[in-house]
Amino acid sequence: MVDERLLDGPTRNGIFEFMKRLQPASEFALITVGLRNQTVVDYTSDLNAIAAAINKFTLNPGTVSNFSESVLEVTKKLTQQRSERPVIVAVAAPSGGEVGSGSVTETLNSLRQSGAQLHAVTWTLSTSGSEQILEEGAKQSGGRRVDVNGTPAIPKALQQIADDLSSQYVISYTLPDGVKPDRKVSVSVTRKGVTLRAPNAVPDK
Repeated sequence: MVDERLLDGPTRNGIFEFMKRLQPASEFALITVGLRNQTVVDYTSDLNAIAAAINKFTLNPGTVSNFSESVLEVTKKLTQQRSERPVIVAVAAPSGGEVGSGSVTETLNSLRQSGAQLHAVTWTLSTSGSEQILEEGAKQSGGRRVDVNGTPAIPKALQQIADDLSSQYVISYTLPDGVKPDRKVSVSVTRKGVTLRAPNAVPDK
């Protein structure tokens, strides 16, 4: 997901290089966010189709964005699709020009139910609803948030997220008989010098 207001050259290149790196093991849908979501290309691993979609990005973006409600829409679709290891990567400018009234609580709950991991690259900070969703959503789902000070820094930030996605581990666990499932989960490591990112909430069964 990428904010229409950030679709300059560095952002476009960063998106393509991010997808190119993860392409062997992934399929991508590319969504631009303005007043509403627009799926520029649906799920594919074809880099030519992705490059063509990036070339179709609008050159005349609007001045406002509705990122909070857009994230909610995407998480609802992922819940319906029940994809294996779903991931949302959001490139957003949540400060200034935000419209819509998407509920933070509803969106975070929908993210949890989808089982998706949320990563965010954000330019500028604010106290808006989308700011809270991107910050808390990344923490809740075990994702990563990277703040940048301009679009030239977006490609590097996306590669940092690609580092995480390409080096993840799957952890399975079984509850003992008689133990009631809880949506909260805690994962920790004892090894020094290791940065751990893991979800702290799981979907309802």
